[in-house]
Amino acid sequence: MYLKLRIQKIIDKEYFNIYNNTEMFRKRWNKMKKIISFLLCVLIFIFNTPLVQAEDAIYETKQSNYILEEVSLDDIYTDQELYDYLNEFDGFNIINQEYQNLSNQIKSDLVSYVNKSLDEEVENKLSLSDIEKLTNKYGLRDSAEEYIQSNHQLLVERDALTREVSNVWYITYWTTDAGFSIKVADIGDKLDEFKGNVELYRMNGSKWYTESVGRKEFSKSQVGNGTVFTWAIPVKYVKEKFEYNLIVNEDTSSWKYSNVGKDNQIRFSFAAGQYNSLDAKGGERHHFVSQDALKSGNYSVNTAYCIRMTRDDHMKTGSYGSSTVSRAYREEEKKLLKDKKYRELLQKEVDDFKAKKDPDGKFKNLSVKYYDEILICLAQYEKLFGIN
Repeated sequence: MYLKLRIQKIIDKEYFNIYNNTEMFRKRWNKMKKIISFLLCVLIFIFNTPLVQAEDAIYETKQSNYILEEVSLDDIYTDQELYDYLNEFDGFNIINQEYQNLSNQIKSDLVSYVNKSLDEEVENKLSLSDIEKLTNKYGLRDSAEEYIQSNHQLLVERDALTREVSNVWYITYWTTDAGFSIKVADIGDKLDEFKGNVELYRMNGSKWYTESVGRKEFSKSQVGNGTVFTWAIPVKYVKEKFEYNLIVNEDTSSWKYSNVGKDNQIRFSFAAGQYNSLDAKGGERHHFVSQDALKSGNYSVNTAYCIRMTRDDHMKTGSYGSSTVSRAYREEEKKLLKDKKYRELLQKEVDDFKAKKDPDGKFKNLSVKYYDEILICLAQYEKLFGIN
């Protein structure tokens, strides 16, 4: 009986210990569960946010696979993807049509400008055919091609990985005596957004004024075919330039372009007319036939036709200055005039312009740069010298 009681006590004690330990374990486990639950919540919070951001980044990357880039027209035929796209969506016809529109506008403006500048006594004025004959006669080159090529851009949207073309836009800049404008021809979808700002600067002598004449801003959405921006501001100085910062937003891609400091959107207030009636406007007046030569032939230097030029261009002409070379040039002019070799004299003046590079780098040479004014002078001097 004693043994039985003893065993029962031992069992009761062990049970008590086990119970106590189990209860302690249960309490500890419950506490641990709370701690573990808290830690899990913290971990989920910590890791969940980057995962969401990562998913957003992946999504954004997928959406940003398209890039915008500028392509030269000369590179179309070496870019197979672009060539195929333009061929499929009638892009070549669209580009050619825009190109032709600019060319026709330049020719129309040329005829009007030439006849407006000629002496009123010139009979019947000049037609486009007359201008072309004069151009061929003296071996001149039309400036329209150089102007158009330096005033357009081909903006292309591609898949960044495959280089597949998805959209193309033909952007042209129109800088005239009347102002500045930007046009877009879409070969695909409309542009989501086209915005920017434009400033005008003027030159006096050989330096740009540091302060701009003014500033214009624009912003347009869903841009299709047509004019995006126009700033009507008449030219006043012999040389002026438009500087701009442009932004195109399409899908999730952006294209930014700035021509600040590039001087590629320049307009000139060149003119040809009688010396005493022509204002220099920050430039200089250049007698197409030098004053020395005209005086030697008893011609009036005040009513003789001259060209308003920039100072840098004027200094490049053969008759400018007092150097040995320029003096020799003027002596040759005098001799040709004395010998009544008028045709040769005028050709000499044209060839001098053709031999001089454009300091601005915009045109092939000064004969292209001053094409309109040279035509006016040739027509007027042919009349003066009696050349048929």
